[in-house]
Amino acid sequence: KEAIQVLKQAVFLDPNDKGTKLTLSGAYLKLKDYDQAIKYSKAALNLDPNLPGANFNLAMSYYQKEDPLTAIQHIELAEKQYVEIEDTQWAAKSRRAKSQIIKKFNIDPSELKDNSPPEE
Repeated sequence: KEAIQVLKQAVFLDPNDKGTKLTLSGAYLKLKDYDQAIKYSKAALNLDPNLPGANFNLAMSYYQKEDPLTAIQHIELAEKQYVEIEDTQWAAKSRRAKSQIIKKFNIDPSELKDNSPPEE
């Protein structure tokens, strides 16, 4: 929780630092404060829409909030962005997360074909 305060102060001092907002979203995700994780992930994406970590954190937050379709939208976007920057480790982690979401919520993968990226 002390780290959260330090990160929030850093965001206050430099509101255009997408990396700090992404780190803060991850910290809230670990604390299971999914609403705050979503808030800071979206704030990071507002600064850089091609930030796969922010989409990954959004996916995990929505997964935990039991909103699987939104989670899948963000995990697919994160995977695509990781592939584009050639981060094979995180692309694979994104694919595994998507499989986990599909399995937990008994989603028919064929229903996902028309799943367009979210409008955030």
